[in-house]
Amino acid sequence: MATDNPLRSSMDTLVQNILVDFMADTSRAGLSLGIIKNGKIYTYNYGTIRKGHKVLPVANSIYEIGSISKTNRFGCHIFLRKTI
Repeated sequence: MATDNPLRSSMDTLVQNILVDFMADTSRAGLSLGIIKNGKIYTYNYGTIRKGHKVLPVANSIYEIGSISKTNRFGCHIFLRKTI
């Protein structure tokens, strides 16, 4: 799966381990994640901007916000808050 995760820090590895399983679901096309911890900003992009395309999302990719994406965003926030 395409990603821009550099896998250099423990945060990079944690995110990779979580999101590889999450993105294994073929119903998902792409995901962008931003984390701010202790004043440091981490951004990660996985998958594609649209099914059938091979273009990796970037930090300023625009996503349609609907009920499912809001639920996933909230769920990720709670999970990561407890994990990191």
